[in-house]
Amino acid sequence: MNQFRALYLCIFLLLSHLASAQIIPESVKKSFDAKYPEATQVKWSILESGVGFQINFLDEKKHRYAVFSRESEWVQTITFINSEKELPRLVRLTIDETHPKSTYDWIEWFESPDENYYIVGITSGTEEKEEIILTVTKDGEIRRSDKGNESHR
Repeated sequence: MNQFRALYLCIFLLLSHLASAQIIPESVKKSFDAKYPEATQVKWSILESGVGFQINFLDEKKHRYAVFSRESEWVQTITFINSEKELPRLVRLTIDETHPKSTYDWIEWFESPDENYYIVGITSGTEEKEEIILTVTKDGEIRRSDKGNESHR
């Protein structure tokens, strides 16, 4: 009887593993590899909407995630920036001038076929210490400014 339980458990675990395995089309993998040939620590997942794939990876010592469509087309990439010192000079100057004494909380670089910009979370230098999310072009133009609880994309 115990042998049947052990066999049943093994079959169950194998089927569970197979059911959870994600099938990524080879064409999507090739598109990703062509765009990010130096990527390491690559982890694939299917978007909840089912319209594509999210790939988390390291590239140029930066954590990134990219989205590719089911048709193997690159949709977007977000790169996590470690420090405000990595921002272009114009971006830092604009933020520091428009939000003096603010502290940088987090920074992302958003890229898509249509547009590129920085998304910067800061805490204001005012007494209220508001959380502000800025969308800033690489040329230092602030395109959007939202309070921390509002959507920024």
